Amino acid sequence: MNLYWLAAVTAVGGIATALQAHFMGLLDRRAGTLESVFITYFGGGLLIGLVMLLQRGGNLAAAAAAPWYAHSAGALGLVIVGALAYRTPRLGLVAVF
Repeated sequence: MNLYWLAAVTAVGGIATALQAHFMGLLDRRAGTLESVFITYFGGGLLIGLVMLLQRGGNLAAAAAAPWYAHSAGALGLVIVGALAYRTPRLGLVAVF
């Protein structure tokens, strides 16, 4: 794989993470932590659902072959995103990262 492509994906991911934490902090201040996590996951779920529909459904059946504990990734993501939403307005974006 091209090293420049990997660097670009890494940079975009880092920028997106910082923006997400900042935006969730804004939502957390206005609506609350649970609400900001819900809005984040709902929006992301809609977007990935649309992408999968446009790509003719993906291959969700193959996920059944993964180890049982791999399916906890979504729950762990909720913990990570919830922690970002809660800490960012209280500590500031730089301190959180």
